[in-house]
Amino acid sequence: MGNTLLILGNGFDLDLGFRTSYGAFMESQEFRNFQEATYLGKYLSDEQNKSKTWIDIEKELSKYCLEINQSGLMTSMKTYGRKLLKQEYESLKDALKKYLRKETSRDYRLDSSSNALRLLYQIEEYSSNRIVTFNYTELVENISSNAFASYNHNLLHVHGSLHAEDDIVFGVEDDVVLPKEHAFLYKAYSKYKQTQTFAKWLSEAHNIIFYGYSLGDTDKQYFASFFKDLCRYNNSNRKIVFYHYGDAAYHDLKWQLLSFTDRQLSALEMYNDVQYLDCSKKGSLPSIR
Repeated sequence: MGNTLLILGNGFDLDLGFRTSYGAFMESQEFRNFQEATYLGKYLSDEQNKSKTWIDIEKELSKYCLEINQSGLMTSMKTYGRKLLKQEYESLKDALKKYLRKETSRDYRLDSSSNALRLLYQIEEYSSNRIVTFNYTELVENISSNAFASYNHNLLHVHGSLHAEDDIVFGVEDDVVLPKEHAFLYKAYSKYKQTQTFAKWLSEAHNIIFYGYSLGDTDKQYFASFFKDLCRYNNSNRKIVFYHYGDAAYHDLKWQLLSFTDRQLSALEMYNDVQYLDCSKKGSLPSIR
């Protein structure tokens, strides 16, 4: 299927067998070293213990920033947390990058039954296809032997990458209200963010496939306008494929699309070829119709 844009989230890396989630990072020695040395690390660890599952570190960054800037009784975390936030934020990024580099460079035999791997090989068959990844890792380049790469103009790391000449876009979204001295936490402040090219590729693609991408609340800025535009009839409506992992993920996805389309999900599905494909069965990638 040519003229296709494949959009990847962390589920792609996970399906390949790599432990690239925030939860895995917080279990690592890299995070433990960071936690022991910083106020931010202790805060994140405490929040993780309270949740008993996993936390979104980027969302917790905004909560931490608001907490240390609250008026009222001063604590050592507030006093030193404000002064040290820039330094500790950079240390957190460095720890995350170090962990991901180590995890994705370990000796590992790719599982031929991986649905993520099968999909990547299918996308590789057409030279007109492109890939957008929200992951920092360079697994797409490595697995495709650089058939997909930034210098080929067919692979885009929207939020930066682990490449030596790049950096990761890590932080909070525009709608979070922060004091000016902590504005460095905004993703929009990063010079490595590739949103203009992403918008262009999205508008040019006839077929759009989402894999391992959950359409979370923080993704609304990237897709809400796009999906709303597709909720009315025109001559350029698309084939949109959502690979999801089980029933719970399907219902979460539909709920998010209801929000992203301003409650016009029925129109999106009427005027476009929208497909929801369950890829939870390993070694059995559902075919796109």
